[in-house]
Amino acid sequence: TRQASEILNEAKSIFDLSKIVPGRDLTLIFSPDNQNLIGIEYSISDISRLVVTIEGDNIQASRQEIQRVLTSDYTGGIVQTDYVVEKGDNLYNVLRRHGVCDYQIDLAIKSVKKVYNLSGIVPGNALSIWVTEEEPVRLARLTYEIDYRNLLEVVPENGTFKASKQTFDLDVRHERAEGVITSSLYESAIRAGLPAEVVMGLSDIFAWDINFFTDIREGDRYTVVYERYYVKDTFRGYGRVTAARFVNQGRVHTAVYFDDGNGISGYYDENGKPIRKLFLKAPLNYRRISSGFSRSRIHPIYRVARPHLGVDYAAPTGTPVVALGNGTVTFKGTSGGFGKSIQITHPAGYVTYYGHLSGYAKGIDKGTRVSQGEVIGYVGSTGVSTGPHLDFRVKHNGKFVNP
Repeated sequence: TRQASEILNEAKSIFDLSKIVPGRDLTLIFSPDNQNLIGIEYSISDISRLVVTIEGDNIQASRQEIQRVLTSDYTGGIVQTDYVVEKGDNLYNVLRRHGVCDYQIDLAIKSVKKVYNLSGIVPGNALSIWVTEEEPVRLARLTYEIDYRNLLEVVPENGTFKASKQTFDLDVRHERAEGVITSSLYESAIRAGLPAEVVMGLSDIFAWDINFFTDIREGDRYTVVYERYYVKDTFRGYGRVTAARFVNQGRVHTAVYFDDGNGISGYYDENGKPIRKLFLKAPLNYRRISSGFSRSRIHPIYRVARPHLGVDYAAPTGTPVVALGNGTVTFKGTSGGFGKSIQITHPAGYVTYYGHLSGYAKGIDKGTRVSQGEVIGYVGSTGVSTGPHLDFRVKHNGKFVNP
């Protein structure tokens, strides 16, 4: 009891040992014969430790400052934990669960920010953490899988943290597949084992020549060569279609990807002509054409003969409507019986009109530059309309033409 009181009194100027708290490391050191207490160590904080030495009646207490960041000459035990980031995780919470203090976490995030922003770790990505076995826990190493090709490594260095990014070589392998359509391209291709990404790529390539919702027939055939990506012999995903052949209603369509190395790339037919046309075949995936282009038709509501200088595509409300080609939005708003509508001006004297929309895509406004295939709005029935459809019109050199 007397010795305990003396220890408390001697240590009090540094730390009051009567106020030790749960979770902190307290070590009692005894003589080799376990008869005498010769020292006490207590973790005051993440960076400070109380050290008490006892030699008979001589008791001395001192504060030992601990390096906040691990030094390169550390020889103690290291524990590794491999972790997969889950939804709702952030680096702070993950490292705190492993005992790493706030100071180290903040310093690590700030130190590596120029290489990668660790505050945005992504669910599903791998994270490996190395920390010291002894208290206070210090971060010895951290690796984070940015994506399947890039790995971030963070290590302590000179009182702070240093980050480096390693990029793995990508091994591109080619695979060939072919099939015959019995229902739709998508269903037939999936049954044949073709990945969904490649199916969609194939339909995008021929979108200027084939409408895959209305032109496809049973017995149509396709052959496709596509890329598979590997890193360290581990499959990591699918790349682009490099060549394709599609026989639609007896007509052969061929496409080969070519890149000249100077910024010009795309798909070309067997004669070297670009597959990509000025316009898509249609601005949406429609169920049917409910009304065609006419100089004189009976209006479905007013029941009088009026010109219908466009095409009505019947489709469910909310169906995405895309820009037929590259251009600039020159009108967005309500236009009489046309309802909510958009007008786009294209090169070569073309203007396209999209009417009866239910709404507009985010970011679409007058003056916005749009790309071919970009969603600009959604099918609706605004204005004078008998049901949800897109009233689509094309003007060339000031005159309406049949789309």
